[in-house]
Amino acid sequence: MQIRAFTPDDYETIARIENTVYPDYPDTAEELQFYDEAREKHQHFGRFLVENSSGKALGSARFSQSAERYHPQKFYLDIHVLPEHQGQGIGRGLLEYTMQHLETLKAITVRGQVRDDYAQSLRFIQSAGFAEEYRAWESRLDVEACDVSPFSHLEEQLKLEGIELKSFAEFEGTPDLEHELYHLGLDSSRDMPDPEPFTETSFERFERRTFQNPQFTPEAYLVAVKTSENGKLEFLAESSLWGTKGEPDFYNGSTGTRREWRGKQIALALKVKNILWAKTQGIKEIKTWNDDVNRPMLSINEKLGFAKQPAWVHFVRHFERKS
Repeated sequence: MQIRAFTPDDYETIARIENTVYPDYPDTAEELQFYDEAREKHQHFGRFLVENSSGKALGSARFSQSAERYHPQKFYLDIHVLPEHQGQGIGRGLLEYTMQHLETLKAITVRGQVRDDYAQSLRFIQSAGFAEEYRAWESRLDVEACDVSPFSHLEEQLKLEGIELKSFAEFEGTPDLEHELYHLGLDSSRDMPDPEPFTETSFERFERRTFQNPQFTPEAYLVAVKTSENGKLEFLAESSLWGTKGEPDFYNGSTGTRREWRGKQIALALKVKNILWAKTQGIKEIKTWNDDVNRPMLSINEKLGFAKQPAWVHFVRHFERKS
């Protein structure tokens, strides 16, 4: 067994390994490469592959940093080992190898996550000194079976208050649209629950990860807007669906509302509108994730009929360092 640094030629191999370990969330090599390259320059990042003596890839590891919760010494770790090779010390070798690299970066916190029904992976991460920090529910919506008729009045109700729900595709010609959406995203994300404090990302990163994203679907990127008394368009809330070339299902991106506009059921109305769009496209399932403490969003999803799946358990390992 040998561990080596990743090269761009390995994306197909990485995609195969990750999709085998977690077949419910397939990504293409193109999508993995896009997200790797769309990170901000100050974020540390690395990938490694483990191979047998014949050169066959058995597993992979990745360390990264969050742009929205950035700290120069805090990291996120993913390890994937092909199921038939688990329990042979490969994951342990990848962990130790990656930790050596994080040691050179003076890591003080490393986080990882495992789906709750992956018992062997749970035992592995706990034995490596990681402690459970919180859980996030995965929920899935059967689009065809979903009945949104109890909420069909919401969009018209909001219109009476001067609030319109529009897709990105309907904003053609709107001045400074992308910057407006950037600031909306920042404002609506600040209060999303997380163990780490919120940090602002650059407009350049937002622009690339959103509008240049191979998963971006303009018709499913919805925004609530209102025209103010001076004629300026005010952006109130957002919700989006993202496709992937790896599967026909869609993922719910962030749904958020600026503080002063909460309590008007705008987020619920946006999600209903996107479900109706998904029905017209023949999309069978929508997947979403919410921290277990995010009761407002969990409540919305429950109303719409999202069914809870095994939770994702988030783990953390802290390191003491002398100042």
